[in-house]
Amino acid sequence: MKIFDFKNPRHIEILREELRLAKQQLSENAFGYDETKIWDAMSEDDRWDAIASTRDDEGPDDADRYAAESWDNIPDQITNLIDLSDFKLASSDQGGRTNLRAIGNIKNKHAETQKVINAFLSRVGRSSIDTLTIKQSYQLLMAVQKFVPMRGSGSTGSTNINPYEMPGGDPSRGPGGNWTGD
Repeated sequence: MKIFDFKNPRHIEILREELRLAKQQLSENAFGYDETKIWDAMSEDDRWDAIASTRDDEGPDDADRYAAESWDNIPDQITNLIDLSDFKLASSDQGGRTNLRAIGNIKNKHAETQKVINAFLSRVGRSSIDTLTIKQSYQLLMAVQKFVPMRGSGSTGSTNINPYEMPGGDPSRGPGGNWTGD
């Protein structure tokens, strides 16, 4: 019996996933993914939610006990179940910074979006955009984009988006000069 068959598409798919996870772990360690720093930057409510999400029946008891503790004082059986990537600040992640820049650009073009931003910040309990987590930055960007009035003409409500204004730089062109959407 072969352990790995390079002709089996399922084996290739599993290998790709394992390589992706290994690269992610290496990049997290190389670029300063530090659980202690993330834990220290979290509010106590976020800590409580993170701990409570790890257990079905005992979550609230563990959350009450450990939410105010430092990361190193929490038992390993709990910390191993907590995914802190959702609580990492957007300003310390490439995708999060892109979201914050896009929100700033939309706010500069449409001043009325400041109301949406303020409402979102008060709902999530944050004082400024710079204190948002990565997940919250995605949520706010989607909310701001929905709030911005539709651009375009006609009764269909179609949008007129210039791909050169999108975050990430110039779009690539496919055969025939059409935008490929990357």
